[in-house]
Amino acid sequence: MKPTDQTYPVVSPGKITNISGSMLNMSSMNSSSGSKDDQMSDLSDFIEQWLEQSGVNRNLESKLEQGIPSGGFAARPYVDGNQIKLAWIRADQFFSLDSNTEEISQAAIASKSVKVVNKQRYYYTLLEFHQWNSDGSYQITNELYKSTDSKQVGEQVSLGADDMYGDIEPQTTFSGFKRPLFVYFKCPGQNNLAPESPLGVGFVNNCQNILDAVNYTHDSFVWEVRMGRRKVLVPPEMVRSGDEYHQTSQFDPEQDTYQSVDGLNVDGTNPVVQINPDIRVQEYDQTMQHFLHELENAIGLSNGTFSTDSSTGVTTATQVVSENSMTYQTRASYLNRVSKFLSELIQSVVQLAQASDLFDGGKALLPATDVDDLQVSVHYDDGVFVDKDAQAKQDLLSVAGGTMPKKQYIMRNYGKSEAEAEEWLAEIKAETPVTPANENPFESNEANGGDE
Repeated sequence: MKPTDQTYPVVSPGKITNISGSMLNMSSMNSSSGSKDDQMSDLSDFIEQWLEQSGVNRNLESKLEQGIPSGGFAARPYVDGNQIKLAWIRADQFFSLDSNTEEISQAAIASKSVKVVNKQRYYYTLLEFHQWNSDGSYQITNELYKSTDSKQVGEQVSLGADDMYGDIEPQTTFSGFKRPLFVYFKCPGQNNLAPESPLGVGFVNNCQNILDAVNYTHDSFVWEVRMGRRKVLVPPEMVRSGDEYHQTSQFDPEQDTYQSVDGLNVDGTNPVVQINPDIRVQEYDQTMQHFLHELENAIGLSNGTFSTDSSTGVTTATQVVSENSMTYQTRASYLNRVSKFLSELIQSVVQLAQASDLFDGGKALLPATDVDDLQVSVHYDDGVFVDKDAQAKQDLLSVAGGTMPKKQYIMRNYGKSEAEAEEWLAEIKAETPVTPANENPFESNEANGGDE
């Protein structure tokens, strides 16, 4: 079968058309209509709908599974048609242009594709540079490279060469943006491989020597099991002679238990010798437990996470929380990073949704909103580390005792935003009958018939 011109995209980059002028010109929308609370409620509904439609709710878990072992990942919202979509970026595709800083404000993103042209396979790399200009504008520059070697970037070609990325502008400038159009998730912990880099390292990259010891111990034990199989040594005269296809003497081509050995029947007493090597299970198990405990401590997990202690058994989730164990502390560190990632992602989406020139008819998806004023609350519905019933009862007692606001109770136990909690409180107040200040509620009940 002859190869034809086929394209095999590895990563589909986001598409942004050429933009000029102010990106936050909201003259096409009536931002003054409605109260501020109504606008915040509409914004909350817009974000929740976008999180569902863009796949963040269903894909974030799998992206964390891929990104944590490699040190991190990134995401970039972009406009496609009249919708805001999201492109996920692996750690090996993301390159920071900042150094000696915690935050990443400038970066390069590499997207790779493969295409066969005239029976030759070519590898295309689209480099997308996100940078800030001296005047405060935000600039995206796209460069395309072509190579016949998958390990080489190759030479630069014009966008649209071989019908690759022809619908992308070489350079786009945005005015009025306050944060970049990408969000990077960095794994907690120090990057000991490159201390000056703002990028993260994999979950176990700082303890590679311990992992090597664990793998070596495991491979050694597997080899001992293989070598410890029962063997029976027999004289050559006890095996069947080979045929034209099998020149060596044998019992069965599928049987490796019996092995022919010369000199076993010298004295004619016992021509058959059995060998049953002992497998050092306990020694290997103790060695493996030792290295696993080292690994648990090195990556911030409690003892017993990868192994169980026969004297104490498996540690329960309640113990993990009550003892403030390393696992719980590590979990809290990752949740803080996830909250930061989601908060910055929502800010970027809101910022992009106000760029009226990107959408059909020049009509932005959201009215003018200062992204610096956004307050994002992330609710983790996790029943493993938190007893939700016990938490709700304790919080209810705190509300009754006057030590917790009702709004905080609703937000904490029902996962509602501040605006939604205020709506709930307003509805509750509207449904609650009002008792006059000078009237005794018991007298009121008696006047109205009271209880029988």
